[in-house]
Amino acid sequence: MSEHFDEVERLVLHFVAAKRSLSSTASVSRAHHVVTTARRLVEETAVLSAKNAFVRQGVLEEANVLVAVRDGLDTVGRETDVDFKAVIHQLDLADNRLQATLVQLTNTQVDTSELHSIGTNLNKQKTLHDFIDEDTHLNLIESLRSTIDSHKAAENDFQRSQDSFDDQIRTLDLAIEDADQATENQDDTSLIPPLFHALTTHATEMASLLSSLVAHYDLCTSALKHTEGGGEAARQADSSSASEAPEDSLYKNLPLGPLNEHERQEMLAVVDNDAQEVEDVMLEIGERLSEMETTLDQLQAYSQAIRLRHKLLNRVLDLLRTLGGGLPIFIAAAKLYSNNWNTLKETLLAKAEDLASLTDFYESFVTSYASLLEEVVRRHAVEARMQRVADKARREIAALYKEDVAMREDFVREMGEFLPRDIWPGLTDAPRRWEITAVEPEIQREPLQDGG
Repeated sequence: MSEHFDEVERLVLHFVAAKRSLSSTASVSRAHHVVTTARRLVEETAVLSAKNAFVRQGVLEEANVLVAVRDGLDTVGRETDVDFKAVIHQLDLADNRLQATLVQLTNTQVDTSELHSIGTNLNKQKTLHDFIDEDTHLNLIESLRSTIDSHKAAENDFQRSQDSFDDQIRTLDLAIEDADQATENQDDTSLIPPLFHALTTHATEMASLLSSLVAHYDLCTSALKHTEGGGEAARQADSSSASEAPEDSLYKNLPLGPLNEHERQEMLAVVDNDAQEVEDVMLEIGERLSEMETTLDQLQAYSQAIRLRHKLLNRVLDLLRTLGGGLPIFIAAAKLYSNNWNTLKETLLAKAEDLASLTDFYESFVTSYASLLEEVVRRHAVEARMQRVADKARREIAALYKEDVAMREDFVREMGEFLPRDIWPGLTDAPRRWEITAVEPEIQREPLQDGG
């Protein structure tokens, strides 16, 4: 009798433990929810990852286009700058030549002896610089500076446009960098399938483990039904089921076939053996659910990163649209800058030619004055020769006159008493006198004034 009581008590303990193990159904239900949630995440991340990869490739292509456009605009700026420096160098050479010529004009003093000789009063020593119109080259240089300032203003406008373009490109680069750093592996989804496969494996194993717990519970129920007093003992041991006999439980339709004592003992042996594994099975179900929760957290974190990356890439697209809308403005600014420079370049080159022509004129003035001095020397030399010739002629004429007077007197003295006075009225006349005098040229001299 005692042995039968111990057997019933042991079966009741197994039954209560088996019934308690059925609480793992909640874990299996949670596992199902985890798998369902994970499946949605996998589907979402797959779609978003594909979109992200497509957008990132498009962004890369657009970025390359922007870099090409920026390089083109830089080329316009560099070529214009090189061209401008070449023209400025040419202008510097022309200006240096002009300044050197002006120094030469300032350092070349005018020979004032001729001016004094014609009665011109001078308050100071004159140089060739005093005879040029200084406003001519000063106005030309001022005009050049004004043209250069105009180009500098256009260059500043173009540079502001370039700076704005650069700022927008930098903003775009930072946005792309933020999007790329949103996930460690960017658009790589290779980690998702193994994680989802691990979830489904755990869920399948948990379902299998729960099935074994249910089978154990069914076996405990069957054993109690085949043991005298088992049902009543189970109700007394498990107050939660006091109003419900084992045979009226979820498994009330369990068939109760006839068993002989040997078959019943084998059933009890199986129940005893399985009962030892119930706690381990429940623990394994809990551990697998914990791993599933951890895996789900990983998937959710990855999915959140993908969503963030998608959001950031959409921001990149917005920036690209804004930058694309402003692109014609930047290109137009470069074109305007280039056209303005071409116009100003022609003006600068024309003024450079004017500067060179003015310098040529001033140099010709210096050269001509040197020639003038030589001409003055030549004229003085000729005048001196003419003076010598005139002086010699005066001496020879005087000698001839004196000789003629003497010969006339001798003739009159020897022959005059034999010749009547009216035979030649000029018989007793003195010789004709000849005079050689310098005659001033009949020209009007304009009075000279300081400063031209």
